[in-house]
Amino acid sequence: MSGGCVLDLLLASAACALVVCGSGAAMGFGLRIRGLWLLASSFPLGVSAVAVASIAASLGGLPWSVWPVVAVAILVAAVAWLVTTRWPRLRPRSSYASSPVWLLVAVGLGAILLLVRVGFAMDAPDAFAQAFDNVFHLNAVRWILDTADASPANVARLSAPSGGSMYPSAWHAIGALVVQVSGVSIPIASNAALIVFGCVAWPAGIVVLSRALFGGSRSLLVSAGALAAAFGPFPLALVAYLGTYPLVLAVSMLPVVLAATVEVGQFRLSSLGPACGWIVVALSVPALLLAHPSVLVAVPVLAFPVAVSVAGRMWTSKESDRRRRLAILGVTVYVAATMALLVYVRPSADSLSEARGTAGQGIGEAITSTVGGQPLSIGAALLVILGVVLALRAPLHRGRVAAGMWVVGAALYAITAGAPEFWRLLLSGPWYTDAMRVGTIVSATCVPVAAYAAASVWRLIGLRVARTSLRQRSWVRPLIAAASSLLLVIICNGPGAWAVAERAHAVFVPVDDALTAVVSLSEDERELLEKVEAIVPDGELIGNNPWDGSALAYALTGRPVLFPHMIAVRGQPGLDFRDGFSSAGSDDPACIATRDLSIRWVLDLASDTGSLPNTPRFEGLEDLASSPNVELEARVGDATLYRIIGCEVG
Repeated sequence: MSGGCVLDLLLASAACALVVCGSGAAMGFGLRIRGLWLLASSFPLGVSAVAVASIAASLGGLPWSVWPVVAVAILVAAVAWLVTTRWPRLRPRSSYASSPVWLLVAVGLGAILLLVRVGFAMDAPDAFAQAFDNVFHLNAVRWILDTADASPANVARLSAPSGGSMYPSAWHAIGALVVQVSGVSIPIASNAALIVFGCVAWPAGIVVLSRALFGGSRSLLVSAGALAAAFGPFPLALVAYLGTYPLVLAVSMLPVVLAATVEVGQFRLSSLGPACGWIVVALSVPALLLAHPSVLVAVPVLAFPVAVSVAGRMWTSKESDRRRRLAILGVTVYVAATMALLVYVRPSADSLSEARGTAGQGIGEAITSTVGGQPLSIGAALLVILGVVLALRAPLHRGRVAAGMWVVGAALYAITAGAPEFWRLLLSGPWYTDAMRVGTIVSATCVPVAAYAAASVWRLIGLRVARTSLRQRSWVRPLIAAASSLLLVIICNGPGAWAVAERAHAVFVPVDDALTAVVSLSEDERELLEKVEAIVPDGELIGNNPWDGSALAYALTGRPVLFPHMIAVRGQPGLDFRDGFSSAGSDDPACIATRDLSIRWVLDLASDTGSLPNTPRFEGLEDLASSPNVELEARVGDATLYRIIGCEVG
């Protein structure tokens, strides 16, 4: 990693962890949660504190800061402590044996492997993903800082000022808090949040999910931690694909929420127990809802095998027929509620994606862990296949639950990738009928079974060695552990994983290539933006064509732009300015719009946007060099900043 300030990135990462994990850990401590569960659950609990605080602060007229988050965390922690004191059965069960050292090794190994690739992709601490969605996400953080309001309703006003809509704002609220606490720039704050959630929350959740499903052996924990970095879709594929950072946030919390649903299933050796498991799931709902609602829908879908397993145990129990009737009723209600979520929690029809192939192709990609057309990682794919087979043959219910989760995820991906249109739209609507999004979400089901396979092979090697004369050598077991860990590291760093990192790297590097980065900023354009901050007075509005990258001027300089995103709505005045400004007379609609909107500057970054599909023309911002309505204020290469002198703007 080069350029920028690494210390700023470290400071911002620490601030993000302190704000989110600190508040989440306080809530978990109030619930009497300890150990790995406290670490893993601190992420969704902390994000829930941020989500609830963002709405409460807005309703209460309080400016957005860390203090509403602290207040919510303390309140929930105090209530949780009192409730668990009054009703001890709500407390977690005693944790089964797992050395804290090995837990830290497992999570740390995954975090380091992920951090290396994420660091390579970033290129520099202050780089940012030049991707379609990220334009909005960066600007939304600036909008929260300017308006002191992190509520979903206010964030939606960035692109639709008339209001009336909501936008999940947890990612942006966290980014604003990181900027406030650490004083770093918005891109550095965004990268810090990516590191904390993509490189720490994810492996911690994967390890706790694997432990909930298969127990706490050292080989399993280390395998789970390492293999958390083996599957390319998370987190970098999402960043390179569209810059969907809120989805990264939500998916990073999915494994620990799934682990809590497993605890609800009352399987042997459970750590939290059903009561505390329910509480963790319930307290995680605001986090998933305001991070990315589609992942909230994924929880009951992927947890369906847990419900089936619980119902099956009730059905086969030797107790009364009443339990059988309850089992049938419970599964029926569960399926009905899940179907209702699938049908009603979805974006508008014009946001849905087309099928990427056939259902058969989707099945093949799911089996080989190449979802979304990701490069093949042979070692990881073989471990998943072996893990599913071994889990199905395992004598415990948990093994079949783990295999069932993978089967459900694979089926959902295959349906999204290419099933008949009716079923594809019905069952994958919450995820924009997008195979890449679904593939990333269901990757959470791949790691536990792959880790189980790796641990089984590890254990088999140990048993074979124990039957030889080498068993008496003190160095044999450490050598086996070291060799197995090295093999896992090699699997996690296969060509497939690094191909995704290289693709993400191309999106972070400053270029002027719209096909590579979708919304790009070259070095010249970034240099001009530095001048914009010095030239344009604070608060004066800049006219722009968002497709040339100029929309990012708001996030990077703090100067407002007319179109802060490619699909921002500015009503008829905005359309008039867009379509006719450069040649407009003072009485023409474009000049009237210029005065009404108080536009004082025009930023023209001259990037090639014509090669992008469905790019609208901004005819009123073409040929500005010959327009009588502007004069040149600054130029770097082909990127220019104009001051408006016409349209009777005084």
